[in-house]
Amino acid sequence: FRNIIVATLLGCASAWQSDTDLIKEGEGFKLCTYKDTMGLKTAATIQSVEDGASTAVANAGGNYNDLINGGCATQTVCNNLLNTEVVAARGIVKSQYGTISCPAAQAVVVDLAYNLGGGGLAQFKKFKANIQAKNWNGAAAELANLPTADKLAQDALETRTKSNLADIEI
Repeated sequence: FRNIIVATLLGCASAWQSDTDLIKEGEGFKLCTYKDTMGLKTAATIQSVEDGASTAVANAGGNYNDLINGGCATQTVCNNLLNTEVVAARGIVKSQYGTISCPAAQAVVVDLAYNLGGGGLAQFKKFKANIQAKNWNGAAAELANLPTADKLAQDALETRTKSNLADIEI
């Protein structure tokens, strides 16, 4: 996260890490199937290949049966899968937040939408208010004060977004 921290210190008009790169960095981008922390078979950045991902894998040009049986996909298939999920996450952000003026903050919120989905992201009302008010430090503080009931969401937020938003200076 060194790159995003340095970039965001320079302000939103300068370089920043894209939402896609932020997700790849946080999720890992593995071509072969592995078991995630919940024990679910996962490949590329698909949350789980066990959750009816056969159509998505086929649309991306991959072979679902290979993945579900522990195989690997090509870089192109993984890129296609990730792109589909990032586009969906951007749509969630657009519908819930409108336009976010800071590209770095936009990337962070897309990352959250990718991990939490629309319903999960909608729960962060104070975070949203801070983002819409361009209060980046307030948004970071909201993430820092999350309850720890949902350990996976907490880990994802702390690891990939809290410090990034805290370092945005506008």
